[in-house]
Amino acid sequence: MVTTFRQKWCEHEQKYVLAKSDEVWHYLHGLISIGTFGLWLPVWLVLALRADARYFCPECGRPTRVPEQSENPEPRTKFRPVKAPTERRRPGK
Repeated sequence: MVTTFRQKWCEHEQKYVLAKSDEVWHYLHGLISIGTFGLWLPVWLVLALRADARYFCPECGRPTRVPEQSENPEPRTKFRPVKAPTERRRPGK
């Protein structure tokens, strides 16, 4: 299993959270199955059937979602530090 994190909207928390998902890495399991002449296929099948590719909120544990464009629950702004203007003094003054 591979754990991935993405920014998703949590309805319960009413904010964007870094949601977690456990996914099966099918490429790796395919290579292991080929290397073991198919003996790994039952393990891969069980893992694939038990895996849940949904993203869950780390705070409340509920499934998250991507909000519709029209909903816009919270403006997503990035913080960009702005340098304050400095006064330049001329020599001799």
